[in-house]
Amino acid sequence: MATSLAAAYRLHYAEVTRQGNAGETDPSRLDAEVAVRLRLTGHHRHAIARAIREAAEASHPGR
Repeated sequence: MATSLAAAYRLHYAEVTRQGNAGETDPSRLDAEVAVRLRLTGHHRHAIARAIREAAEASHPGR
């Protein structure tokens, strides 16, 4: 279980990228899938947006 929302983002992101052709998928599409997963696990919309902004920078810099 993730101890923070950023950790939850990283876990879901890793799972999403393991499932398919992440190298060919637009990073924003991956973030959208992670956002849906976070919402389904009970996280609030504003917190999800903040987590994606913070964690996505590390996952795909230069975006």
